[in-house]
Amino acid sequence: MKKSKKVLALLVCIFMTAGSLTACLSDKDAGDSGNNQEASPVANNGENTNKGTKDPADYKGEIAFWHFNSSEGPKIVEAFNKLYPNIKVKLTIVSDRDSQYQNKLTSAIRAGTGVPDVFVAESAFAKRLVEMPDAFADLTQRAKDVASKMIPFTVQVGTDKNGVLKALSHQAAPGAIAYKKPVAKKYLGTDDPNEIAKMLSSEEKMLETAKTLKEKSGGKVSLFPTWEEPKKMYLGARSQGWVVDNKLNIDNKVMELVDFAKTLRDNKYEAALTQWTPGWASAIANDEKAMVWACPPWEFRGLLTQTTQKLQMEADGVSQQHHSITSGEVHGWVSTQSHSSRILLGNLSNSLQLIKIH
Repeated sequence: MKKSKKVLALLVCIFMTAGSLTACLSDKDAGDSGNNQEASPVANNGENTNKGTKDPADYKGEIAFWHFNSSEGPKIVEAFNKLYPNIKVKLTIVSDRDSQYQNKLTSAIRAGTGVPDVFVAESAFAKRLVEMPDAFADLTQRAKDVASKMIPFTVQVGTDKNGVLKALSHQAAPGAIAYKKPVAKKYLGTDDPNEIAKMLSSEEKMLETAKTLKEKSGGKVSLFPTWEEPKKMYLGARSQGWVVDNKLNIDNKVMELVDFAKTLRDNKYEAALTQWTPGWASAIANDEKAMVWACPPWEFRGLLTQTTQKLQMEADGVSQQHHSITSGEVHGWVSTQSHSSRILLGNLSNSLQLIKIH
């Protein structure tokens, strides 16, 4: 494979960070396609040995790009081509339902044929791919300036055990809990985020709140639609990963999650739905099903599904405009401190309230 294509792939990798994590294949595993303009040589550590700069429009060629999200993938290509208009991106969307995307990607890599130049990965499987030996390009030097400005843990996710940077992320999404204000007001007596934060501030408090919610609603409303909602809270609190010294490792937080999930299910404190299914999605609009959903920033507009509004968001003193936010009237967010949690206060009439959990 021509080194010019590898330079292109690396360039795309640095720019295409609108996916969760973006990685590029190494020369060993990537297939050759398209006629590409020769570019400056690349050293073994991924450092460009030619210090000159090049106009983005001067790059020409074709690259293959895989994504698992049909909404996000085309937007990434569109944004990339605004900067690099003469690079043709062959986009392939493969749904990851039942791990189809992951299986197709790993099979291609292991076979050494039909692999994309650039692909995206999310937190659920990114680290596993990053640790595949000799599979992906070394971005350590090429992305050094970019990585130095990123939140450290996002760089760590894209770095393998040998300290080689293989992938970059565009975001560090804070975890949040979204709760239905009308449900909280009706059954818990308040929809004040400071008060709800106290009710959800620990495992014990969540179980107490779930019990009250069940009793007050006559068993109709659960705290969570599924035990999967609080799952990431536990997984994110682990001190070690799934594999330590080449052996399966079960962190104590995983066992705490199992116990918590069993308690939720046994007591009908969760609605026994399956995350991302139609039933789970439809329950969002049903105030007689569940009260609390996990909600990272990218899911916010997915949770609100009825009418288009604008959200003026102010958090930690930084103001941003977000458009195409749907459902309830959104007046704004501000942040305060309450116990160990930071609250994102939002006046979302007839809709959701967010609580950001540290």
